This record gives sequence, C-alpha cells and structure tokens, in this order.
Amino acid sequence: MEEKNSQIDYNILLATIASNVKKYRLAKGWSQEDLAYSADIDRTYIGYIENAKHNISIKKLCQICNALNVNLEDLLLPSQS
Repeated sequence: MEEKNSQIDYNILLATIASNVKKYRLAKGWSQEDLAYSADIDRTYIGYIENAKHNISIKKLCQICNALNVNLEDLLLPSQS
C-alpha cells in the first residue's frame, strides 16, 4: 500500500469552503439571509463560514449542500474557475 505524504491545511480548507459557499450562493442570486433560511442556519453563522472565521460542522455543511443543491465535493474542493 502506498503511503500518502500530503497533509490537509485547516486554514486552506476553511478558505476553500468559504469561497465555494459564497460562489454557489451568489450563483443562485441569494443573500446570506436567503441561504440561512433555506438551510435552517442562523444568518450570522453563514457570515462566519463565508469569512472562514468558523469551523463548520459536518451537519451544517450538509444542510448548506442541500440548500444550494450541490454535492459535498463542490464545497470542499478548490474551484476550477
């Protein structure tokens, strides 16, 4: 079995999630309040996520994916654009 030598940088991952949440939210023409309502999450929490200021739980990440109608990897992987 091949050993992986890469490490996940927590701050880069948070920044990637932040950027992707904002990108998909804006693509829907939604405000942070719209996303918060659709995902059943407090609006200030959405702001913290989009500013990479808060560690997002898996549950909240799933709620955001469902609200935005995107796959989990769409929020976790760096944007191709």
